[in-house]
Amino acid sequence: GPCGVLAVIQAELLRILLYNDEYVKVEQALARAMAVILARATLTPSAVDNHEEPANVVRIVLPTTDTWQYNLHAPSTDVPLNTYSIPIAAPDATTAKRQKTHGDDDTDDDSSLCRRIDRLADLVEAFLSSFLHHFQNPGGVLLFVMSLTVSRSAIRHEFDDPVGTRLTAQ
Repeated sequence: GPCGVLAVIQAELLRILLYNDEYVKVEQALARAMAVILARATLTPSAVDNHEEPANVVRIVLPTTDTWQYNLHAPSTDVPLNTYSIPIAAPDATTAKRQKTHGDDDTDDDSSLCRRIDRLADLVEAFLSSFLHHFQNPGGVLLFVMSLTVSRSAIRHEFDDPVGTRLTAQ
């Protein structure tokens, strides 16, 4: 639920604020925390054996106006939302590829995934910096959950029962 999402954001925010060597404004750290969470959700392979590659695009759900607030009584067709797509950047040409040696395949895959997450998080952070106020207003957690949901391509395979439920077990 929303409390779990807030806990994840708080944990990532604390990690950034505590372990960063430079001074970071709270707004910048919040944008980075959200960006890292969205990038991880997008790029981390599913634990469910679905043989699908993770998507390479983070999708950010935002209201069409600055005055939007989530209204429980508004029909879903009246909620003015847009979805923005942020694709992962191509690898930097100056980055040297590490040669695989026998026995370190997992480490190489993990470091490659970490680099891809960092590249995508950089792009998402830059985008979120201009729109962070939407996530700080009422309904902001819902926007973040919606962004996570549309960014995670394997989410339908990760449902407890994909046929009979929407997001959680009955």
